[in-house]
Amino acid sequence: MGILLAKFAATGALASFINYGVFLALVNRLFTPVIADMIAYASGVAVNFVLHRRFLFEMKRSLLFTFVWYMLASAGGLALSAGLTYLLIKIPFFAAFPAIMKLCTMGIVFFYNFFSKRFAFEKRFMS
Repeated sequence: MGILLAKFAATGALASFINYGVFLALVNRLFTPVIADMIAYASGVAVNFVLHRRFLFEMKRSLLFTFVWYMLASAGGLALSAGLTYLLIKIPFFAAFPAIMKLCTMGIVFFYNFFSKRFAFEKRFMS
């Protein structure tokens, strides 16, 4: 599982870079931190699905079924990310440094995403 987790981290790095970049481009310019986070998260999800399908997971379900499960898992990740953003932005340090707050939420959501996306593609959580 270590190699799979490392590959997940590598593909997630590109999606996270896009997620983070979109967040920084939108936060406090066009949108509040929570709305900017939701838009940024969705952009990362789109990139991740393509990368996961092509390079990471062996699809053991139909494409439609996998996509639906993937999006449901992503919706859970979005709720977790937005909820953490909502809570953390109330802390003065994170309010002053939303970029650091975003890195913290991305780290926490990483593990939720790995196990939920693996289930979407491969029908399993572990091994």
